[in-house]
Amino acid sequence: MTVRNTGSSAVLVTVIKGARQGIREQSREQALTPGQSAVLRPGAGEFLFDITLRNMGSARGSLLVTRVQ
Repeated sequence: MTVRNTGSSAVLVTVIKGARQGIREQSREQALTPGQSAVLRPGAGEFLFDITLRNMGSARGSLLVTRVQ
């Protein structure tokens, strides 16, 4: 999945992934500046369960999904 930071502040993005239901692993945080894109994907044989977003500044942060593969 490709996401783009469409907010006015830098954000930290984390992927929650796992090999099956009930198993969850959190990736390292990835910083995205406004307008920057990132590809988020689980490892081989894993599923992407969730994406977390945390603001780094006082302005609004948001993500836009630009591609799902």
